[in-house]
Amino acid sequence: MVDIKVFSYTRDKSVIVDVENVSNRNYKLICNNFVKLLSEKKAYEAISDAYVHAVSICPKANPSDIWQHIIYRTYIDQEKNEQSWKRASGQAFEYAFAKIYNPRLSRYGIRLVVLSKSSATKALEEMKLIKKIEPSKIDIAIEGNCDMNGADWRIFGVVHSKTSIAERIKDDAPASRIIMKKGFLSVAATLDSKSFPPPHGDGVNHGELGGRTFATGMKENQPKRNYFEKDGDFTNGYSYNLRTPESPEKTKSGSRIKTLSFSENQPDVFVQDIVNFWNSKRTEICKIMPITKVS
Repeated sequence: MVDIKVFSYTRDKSVIVDVENVSNRNYKLICNNFVKLLSEKKAYEAISDAYVHAVSICPKANPSDIWQHIIYRTYIDQEKNEQSWKRASGQAFEYAFAKIYNPRLSRYGIRLVVLSKSSATKALEEMKLIKKIEPSKIDIAIEGNCDMNGADWRIFGVVHSKTSIAERIKDDAPASRIIMKKGFLSVAATLDSKSFPPPHGDGVNHGELGGRTFATGMKENQPKRNYFEKDGDFTNGYSYNLRTPESPEKTKSGSRIKTLSFSENQPDVFVQDIVNFWNSKRTEICKIMPITKVS
């Protein structure tokens, strides 16, 4: 494992956080590659490519820890500021997520398309949800091919991609309910990335979906889990923080939080759920949805 020094906001205190299943050699490879990418590409592209590289060479590491303790801290160490990170990181995770999953989904005639403001508007027009949902409320379109030998792509769902649960998830919930009511898939994918630096925390990336309280054996209510387990605001949620407790098989709403890495045997639970939904809705979607112009 590699030891990462986590500083307080005023940088007068620090703690050491162990990032398991990342060797010192791979840590240096990740950092060197990222610094090189930052000199060659736009910030969001560099972050995205560096993260995909990092999770590929450290398959057993916690994907959320790689993001928070290696990618983020390396970015800041390059004399980048927090505001710059906030502008670039959300978009970077969307592209990284699509890069990782598109090769896995392609064999089933499915693809993920990262949306800009203009392409999100087109997507909502095709879904007949224009003016009902703001374009900023959908991040990634999920498309299925009605003709495996052609390019007959139709939108059948969306991914709300979030590096942390605090990042717009509450604001996305009403839009997600509208999407699901219309018959589309609406899932949340998150790194559930959250820790507290010293002097108030130990720097460990417990996230916001109960990792800290579950780790200490506490059973108190977890309000942010309610978006899924109680209220069913999303079809399902997928957390790539291995400390996130997974939902029981049955929940009040039927929606579950599923915890996984980017290195599961394929098809993983995310792929299985997307494919199962497409197979169940394919005939209907191919009949009612227009060929998409979002690609």
